[in-house]
Amino acid sequence: MDSNVSNNLKIFRCDPIAIHAVWDIICDGIEDALSYSMGEITLQDIYENLYEGVMHLILIVDNDKIIASCISQVIIYKRIKTLRIVTLSGSRMKEWLKDLMDFMVIGAKTVGANYIDAFTRKGISKMLELNGCKTQYIVSVLKVEEN
Repeated sequence: MDSNVSNNLKIFRCDPIAIHAVWDIICDGIEDALSYSMGEITLQDIYENLYEGVMHLILIVDNDKIIASCISQVIIYKRIKTLRIVTLSGSRMKEWLKDLMDFMVIGAKTVGANYIDAFTRKGISKMLELNGCKTQYIVSVLKVEEN
């Protein structure tokens, strides 16, 4: 699946066998996104999940240069299926986020997902709201210290 955003900007899903070819370009952005997580997943976990096809890599490319990436994963609950945005990183987000969301809607329909969701920070949440998303709930976290 490939989407032209503008004459030079393209959005497409990277084949799992090609992950190694782009990994060095995108891993810093993914690692930055993971720095806001609770440690539930590591950069190595993401690499392995991408390579195994458990997660999917979507690239945003301008004139053959990767400017952003999105990692997604299908989550299956008993009653619904959701396409989760695991990480979203890169530059010039205002230029491509709407097109990425349109691209993801097509992907969600393809896999039979009922929703697209993302656990995000406030700033990214506001950007997603400007592009058709709704803040459904807020996740609050309390770390339980080990004895």
